[in-house]
Amino acid sequence: MVDLSKYKELFVDESREHLQCISRNLLALEKEPKSESKSTDALNEIFREVHTLKSMAATMGCGEMEKLAHEMENVLDGLRRRGGLEKGEGTVDVLLECLDGLETLVEGVATGKTVSRDLTGLYKKLENVAVSTATAAAEKEGEKVEEGKEEGRKVEAEREGEGKEEEKEEEEKEEEKEEGRKVEAEREGEGKEEEKAAGRVGPAIRLGVEKIQALQNLAEELAIAKMRLLQIASASKHASPVPELNEITATIDRLTSELQDKVMRMRLFPVGFLFDRFPRAVRDLSSKTGKKVAFIVTGVEIELDRLVLDEINDAVMHLLRNAVDHGIEKPEERKKVGKKEEGKVVLSARREGNSVLVSVEDDGRGMNVERLKKVAVEREIITSEEASRMKE
Repeated sequence: MVDLSKYKELFVDESREHLQCISRNLLALEKEPKSESKSTDALNEIFREVHTLKSMAATMGCGEMEKLAHEMENVLDGLRRRGGLEKGEGTVDVLLECLDGLETLVEGVATGKTVSRDLTGLYKKLENVAVSTATAAAEKEGEKVEEGKEEGRKVEAEREGEGKEEEKEEEEKEEEKEEGRKVEAEREGEGKEEEKAAGRVGPAIRLGVEKIQALQNLAEELAIAKMRLLQIASASKHASPVPELNEITATIDRLTSELQDKVMRMRLFPVGFLFDRFPRAVRDLSSKTGKKVAFIVTGVEIELDRLVLDEINDAVMHLLRNAVDHGIEKPEERKKVGKKEEGKVVLSARREGNSVLVSVEDDGRGMNVERLKKVAVEREIITSEEASRMKE
């Protein structure tokens, strides 16, 4: 029997990536009308990701995770056959709840702890949504069949009224068209094969931060040895010059510098790796507080050390929570002061010299400074004198 435990880390890492992709596309699906091509793309992407998760879970023997992913597939398949999502129907809420369930199960695998979460209620919700979408899809497909039959009857009537000579000419033309379509299909097939070959990407290799750190330590030791060798080579120039030694030391110097640079770059990740975690959180916060919030993210391509990204996660989440909770007003309050009902929260990253500035901005009223001062004084964080000297 194959020991699957050695694949656990890879399974958890890949599952988290798939879940993040599902979350991103679910939020995109919620925003786009069902007639939009973006909505169709998002729905297809979600279906593929859920199907992949189901297969991975089955391979690893994660029965509950496989079952939940399968039930999600049924709902998603119904949505695809129906033609998309009806705005405001609440299906995304159920799918996001499923996503939370999958995340809990994945973390259970990561920690090795048994998950005690009861998913009975969630399965019932999924069943209701699946029945609803399947019924709507069947009705839509039935309408298409009737339309097709009617069109067929019209064509048949027209053909019966035509003479035999016209039928013969039509058949000849149809044969010519069919031949043309075959040639065109062959050309398209060749073109697609070329596109696939051109777009092929090599296999990805996953490296943990610890392994990268170990590699960096070795690169630093090599750099120290290089410096020692350069010193020896420099001293030997004056004693008995060896041209080959000078050439070798120059090569080692160049290669060591390149190695150090490459290893440092291996630690860098786009900040989008971190920022992708927040749209769902902002969406849930705005829903909980009864506020309308447009969440905008910029600078996702800027790179930071992976350890730094992990360190600032909680701080960024805290800033976003404050922006939604205390910065953005409720729709009716915004209308009274002439603002749009939907507030705006912007999470951005930008370079400033050798540093990267990550900021959170909102177009709300901001925090009540006087109230904050009062609370700080009451909790004896600052004195009344210090509070009076503080400026906004």
